[in-house]
Amino acid sequence: MKYTALLIFASAILIAGCSRTKSTGSSADPDVYVAKAGETVRITVSTSYSPQSVKVNNGETVKLEFTRVDDQNCGDELVFPKLGIKKVLPVGQPVAVEITPNESGDLQFNCGMEMMKGKIIVE
Repeated sequence: MKYTALLIFASAILIAGCSRTKSTGSSADPDVYVAKAGETVRITVSTSYSPQSVKVNNGETVKLEFTRVDDQNCGDELVFPKLGIKKVLPVGQPVAVEITPNESGDLQFNCGMEMMKGKIIVE
């Protein structure tokens, strides 16, 4: 009986610990960065974008700074298809993109080959 109670207690602690998620800002999703008004969001480009998603408020200007850290990927070009933005990303040089969204929804961005993808979540 004593061991059964101990086993149940230990299982409850294990389950509670495994169900926690690490978050950035106020989002429950750890891959979403919640940007504050006027903040410059730095996005690292390697084999993916980090953070992969950025949440912003509709009508607020957001400045994104993309830095490609190596040339072992297809991240040499950044494309925002819906906005018609294309930028070259040289290794080690931050490239700024400033956006003022005017409608809610997702603004996708990707590499030139569309293999790496990210998004701006506009609320």
